[in-house]
Amino acid sequence: MKTLIKYYKFVIVLVITASFTSCSGDDDSALPIIIPEPTKAELLANKWFLVKQEDSSTTPPTTTIANDCEQNSYFDFQANGDLLVQLFDLDGSSNCTSVFSNSLTYTISSNEEEVILTDGTDVEIWTFTVTASELVMSKNTSSITLAHD
Repeated sequence: MKTLIKYYKFVIVLVITASFTSCSGDDDSALPIIIPEPTKAELLANKWFLVKQEDSSTTPPTTTIANDCEQNSYFDFQANGDLLVQLFDLDGSSNCTSVFSNSLTYTISSNEEEVILTDGTDVEIWTFTVTASELVMSKNTSSITLAHD
C-alpha cells in the first residue's frame, strides 16, 4: 500500500509539473490565418473604368488611350449578374456627356475565360482576364482595358 501511495504521489507531481511546463503564454506559434485568393467572379464584381482601347485589325495595331472624358465610362459588374454600362465622350461643343447607357446581364463561362453579356435577345461573348486592379476584355480584333479605383 505504501508503494501505491508513493506511486500515486509521483504521478500527481508529474502531472502538475507537466501542466506548468507544457503551457506557454507565447502564442507566436499559432497557425497563420489563410485568406483564400478571390475567384474571378469576385474580382470581376466591381465598377471598372475605361483606360484604353486596342484594335489589332489595323496595320500597325491601334491603341487609343481614354481621354479625361472617356475615363468616366464604366462597366459596373454587380455580384448578382447585372451589368450597367455607361459610356462618355465629348460632344460637338467639347462637353463631356453620356453617349450610351445600357443594363445587361452577364455570366462567366465554366472555364472562367469568357464573360457572356446578354441584352434581352442579343448575346456577346468576350474573353477576359482580371486581376485585383485590371480587367481586359477582348472580342475578335478589339480589346478594352479597364481599371477600378
